[in-house]
Amino acid sequence: MTNFVVVIILFREEIDMEKITIDYSGYTPFKGARILYSYLEEGLECVKSKKIKDVCIWQGLENSRHIVNFDFLRDMEFIETFHWIVKLSKKSNINGLYSLSNLKDFRWVADNEFSLDFSKLNTIESMNLKYHDGLLNFKELINLRELYIGSVKSNNLEFLPSFDNLELLRIINGKFISLEGLERCKNLKKLDLRRCFDLVYANSTLLKLKHLESVALDSKKHDINVEELKNRIPHVWLG
Repeated sequence: MTNFVVVIILFREEIDMEKITIDYSGYTPFKGARILYSYLEEGLECVKSKKIKDVCIWQGLENSRHIVNFDFLRDMEFIETFHWIVKLSKKSNINGLYSLSNLKDFRWVADNEFSLDFSKLNTIESMNLKYHDGLLNFKELINLRELYIGSVKSNNLEFLPSFDNLELLRIINGKFISLEGLERCKNLKKLDLRRCFDLVYANSTLLKLKHLESVALDSKKHDINVEELKNRIPHVWLG
């Protein structure tokens, strides 16, 4: 995609706050349309008119939960990146998400646990969300290459299916004591475990992953033989 910058900045009377920013330059943390939730309708009109494929909707400094019907996505199947960073009420209807038939990059920060059926979102290649039992048909994410996941409360990683294409896994705030199950992601190249302080048993699983290039662990209880790992993995970091 060619680099260009289009910035639409509108101001309230008292608060200097961007409503809608469209930026594809190399200097922005999000490349695409970034819409402040308070101006969702205006932002979506802009997205539709310009057929913008990359969309982030965020809450800004406002902190309340919102009841949202995601049917607004039903005629926006052209979207390939969708980041939702807005607190939702459980009364929200998220079924409109399944209209994103070309979705590749999905970030979901709703601060509530909704059932998500990934058999209807199986085009995703990169995903960032909180883990919980309502994530259905995880195994259908056959195109997944990058997974960023938080708040894993299980004892191990058995919830991970055989993600044949997964190359990068980052987990933040995990309660697991073992990496058991991770060996099914046989083509994993980068593993980053942050604030997973309960991890104890890791060494045997890591040595089964033949394509690992880098490992970063924050655990303070690990059983890892660092020298052995460094002989097999180019980059190893233990916090």
